Amino acid sequence: VGKHGKFNSGFWGQECGPEHDPSLERRHKYMEDAISVNTDLKATHFKKHHKYTLEWQPGPAGYLHWYLDDAPLLGIKGASLEKLTGAMIPEEPMYLILNTAISHRWGFPEPCPADSCSACWHCFDCTNPECQCALPEGMKGCRNLPAAMRVDYIRL
Repeated sequence: VGKHGKFNSGFWGQECGPEHDPSLERRHKYMEDAISVNTDLKATHFKKHHKYTLEWQPGPAGYLHWYLDDAPLLGIKGASLEKLTGAMIPEEPMYLILNTAISHRWGFPEPCPADSCSACWHCFDCTNPECQCALPEGMKGCRNLPAAMRVDYIRL
């Protein structure tokens, strides 16, 4: 976490923890397959190229603007961020990471059925038959693997 960032200790995998203020938003499950809080990924996002853009102006008067195929998705003003959290749009040097974002928790839309599965939350090997009950449908038998990401270009 950068010097202006905050660790989200209230986020527990799929839902906010008990200290989360429900007046800020409805209690709901977080979706990893999303571009932002307001835009889910569709099948086309996995089948053809799309243009993802982040405009970043650091500092207290700065902003963050996200776009998908040149259409605005979300914007955050630096002044709003500072007023709400005391943080500002980061000014420190950063780097870009591109990955397929596969982890042992992402893609698990529902809690593991612990009453009928002894592998819940400790066995994530999609090649191991004993782990299959703990995996979401797309990961059973490694159906989604190998995974690949094709990048046409990056402009900074």
